[in-house]
Amino acid sequence: MNTVSQCLRSAIFVLAMAAPSSTVAEDAAAIIVHRLRQSCSIAEPGKEQAAYETCRAALFADERLQALFSPALRWGGDVPGKSLDELALTHFDPRVFSGLYLPLFETTGRVITTTDANGSHTAIRLQVRFRNELGPGQFPYPFWHSPAKWTAYENANQIIFYLNRDSGLIDVALRSSQGSEEGLPPIRSARPPAFDGQWVWNSAAGKPQPSTAWFDGLMHPDNPHLGDVIDGYRRFATTMATRPAFPVMCRQTRPEPGRWFSSKRPRTQPERSKKS
Repeated sequence: MNTVSQCLRSAIFVLAMAAPSSTVAEDAAAIIVHRLRQSCSIAEPGKEQAAYETCRAALFADERLQALFSPALRWGGDVPGKSLDELALTHFDPRVFSGLYLPLFETTGRVITTTDANGSHTAIRLQVRFRNELGPGQFPYPFWHSPAKWTAYENANQIIFYLNRDSGLIDVALRSSQGSEEGLPPIRSARPPAFDGQWVWNSAAGKPQPSTAWFDGLMHPDNPHLGDVIDGYRRFATTMATRPAFPVMCRQTRPEPGRWFSSKRPRTQPERSKKS
């Protein structure tokens, strides 16, 4: 774990023990809104790709935002009527989540906080819209392998960050279509390409896809381990067969700061893969 992030996370835990949970949640909500409103606001039509790249780079580098998340953040889709423990969710390192999934959404910056039914979490509900006009290689895996999955992403209008009232950290984040549409641009449904059974592929230029899954644009092109990352991702995707895969960067290297990575060195160790 990055030393700065570890210190920030420890400080948040201490504050959570000393401060009312409502104050901790308000502070977390303020950090989320500030970063995403500043870097991931609703884009103008036709400017989705540039907006996505700006958002992605900002979130991937923001240690203050990532320090709000549990080291094993759970991500997936909300299912009305099911508790958090009943949901099938994927565990992510906070920085992986910040560079892989969170940038897929743009936001108005509107947020409300509520307490869940059993009182264990405070829910921070951020109004969002899914970036469905990106190129196929910009998604972690082909969401369109299932029409229902693609539609669920398109209809999402909020991300719910669940802040654990004991730890003071966000340990679950869910996409949901149960939020308000007021103030959001209308959904511009996009028709994704037909799924041909391939979880990984090459672009017309021969570039491995999906490029976002191995953090293309965030890793320095001269990084000597970049080829290993791409090869590892392809092997993992093949092994997983019918399950979508995420990149596994298991080489524990500590390169000279700023030498190999476009921003800061990523911690990319997702624990397991499910369809999120």
